Amino acid sequence: MHVMKPVLMSALDKYPYCKICGGNILGNPWKCETCRFETHQYCVELGRPSRHRFHQNHPLTLLTKYPSQEKMKCDICRENIYDFNLFCRICTFVIHINCALKSKHVLEALRQKFTGTWSFCLGKLCHV
Repeated sequence: MHVMKPVLMSALDKYPYCKICGGNILGNPWKCETCRFETHQYCVELGRPSRHRFHQNHPLTLLTKYPSQEKMKCDICRENIYDFNLFCRICTFVIHINCALKSKHVLEALRQKFTGTWSFCLGKLCHV
């Protein structure tokens, strides 16, 4: 189990990337007090059971892998899940971390398309 705390960028590896979503860490980093596990603040917050916009009936929990030996497909993209995911312990709804992040991005991109404003998504300029 990781004991995460906010740190300065200078406390991270030379080329820090989030160990949960795989994206570059450009600000608001968190790091485990006992190992080299580094992540975004947003991804750390995914570790708290919460309700997602695509599954509001039950809380989703961040897991490092699917809790069964059988292969499981993401309920958003239908691709196999091999690593971090958000899982519902009540009904077994499961999605990739990046699908959870992307779904937020897609809704934001639609809003921005209609308002004419664009922003950064996971540290990279969006071209949606």
